[in-house]
Amino acid sequence: MLSRKSLMTWGVACLVTFSGLAESRVRSDVKLSDDACLKSRPGESAPTIVKLREGQPVQVLERRGRWLRITTDGKVGWITRTQVASRPVSLARPASSPRKRDGWNAPRRDTVVSGMSRLAPKSGDEWQKGMNATVRSPAAIRQRPSTKSAELYEVSRGEKLKIVLLDEEGGKWARVQDETGARGWVETSALSPLEDTLPVVPTGRHENPGSDARHGSKVHAGDEENAARFTYGAVAGLGVLARTQSLASNGTGIRANYGLSYSNPAVMVSGNLGTKLGRVELGMQVAFLKAAGGPGIRVEGQNDSAGNLDVQGSELCASTMVGTWVGGKIISIRVGYRRQFTTIERSQVALLPSETTSGIIFGSSLHAPRLGKRLGARLGVDAMLSGSLEQSAGMRDGAASSLRMFSLGAEGTYRLGRSLAAFMSYGLDYEKARFSGASDRETTALGGTRTAFRHVMGAGMSVQF
Repeated sequence: MLSRKSLMTWGVACLVTFSGLAESRVRSDVKLSDDACLKSRPGESAPTIVKLREGQPVQVLERRGRWLRITTDGKVGWITRTQVASRPVSLARPASSPRKRDGWNAPRRDTVVSGMSRLAPKSGDEWQKGMNATVRSPAAIRQRPSTKSAELYEVSRGEKLKIVLLDEEGGKWARVQDETGARGWVETSALSPLEDTLPVVPTGRHENPGSDARHGSKVHAGDEENAARFTYGAVAGLGVLARTQSLASNGTGIRANYGLSYSNPAVMVSGNLGTKLGRVELGMQVAFLKAAGGPGIRVEGQNDSAGNLDVQGSELCASTMVGTWVGGKIISIRVGYRRQFTTIERSQVALLPSETTSGIIFGSSLHAPRLGKRLGARLGVDAMLSGSLEQSAGMRDGAASSLRMFSLGAEGTYRLGRSLAAFMSYGLDYEKARFSGASDRETTALGGTRTAFRHVMGAGMSVQF
């Protein structure tokens, strides 16, 4: 019969053995499925320790929600579960936090591969309405659940989708909603489950009674990815600026009544910063345009001509916007400040003034990020109702002036990747200035009205982070 001391020794040895086995199961080797940033703590906003490359082997130490604590090359930190090819079986949820059997926290089955477990649903039983998913291979979003149905657009690997409806034939197809609110059907074989929450954006269309009501606003407590995140982007392009204008007054002579036109090559750059709060979009943009190097101005009026005069133009515009998602599109309003500069070569024949226009602008826009497989479009209107016009001293068309400007802009985009797109744009400005008092250039003119049209056409690339 064993003594008390022998029993205690045997018990300690068993505990040590089982602890070693448990630790060996927790410390599992996996590889990264994509490039990743090793974070100092769970959360996208946490500081980055080091950047990891796709395929790099890591060792999983701990799981906390959708985050994994890993070690690699002597460094320890956190990455998300979706960034590894598989996850350890032993890293299950703790008993104190069981999975709820409703909607967002519905149970899922795991498949074990070489001692590892990964989510790999292959049937409709494993997908449920309200679940989140990530695209694991490029896939087509279609109008109906059929490969013969029209293709609406394409999603790239890594994009997040929300399942809002399943087909009635085994769950081979799912009706999904992306982060822009656009919806369509996709084959579930192209998706992998994702535990973080992508709220459903109401579109006003009828899906299924009660299908989204319970899941549309629920979030996981403590999940930092559901907090507001900032995005930023840059745009660069080349184009052409063309302008025509005419002045009509009660004076006589070419300097009192004239018309002119010119066109220049142009360079366009802009930067933007934005964030999304539920269905609301907030953003800021700064844009700059420079036009120079064209054939110049040729004055048209009576029998006199100034020849070709060199002209350069530039523009700076800063604005803020607020918008809301409606049926997969963003309707927004904006307010900003716009300032234009025009520099004209001095000529004693034409005596045309250089000038600066500026003022507060108000506008609205309609943005459809996805009109088709890769296409998007934007349409906007702006108004400057009380602007200022400053002309070169000694060359003014009147002692005082007032300015109004109305603008129309259109843009089409073609998505080349998850964050890269090509664009073509067109902008039209209509400007009307009124002058009072005597003209510096023609004393017989005591008042006049100038109208101008400006066209800006461009094409380039945009990137969003």
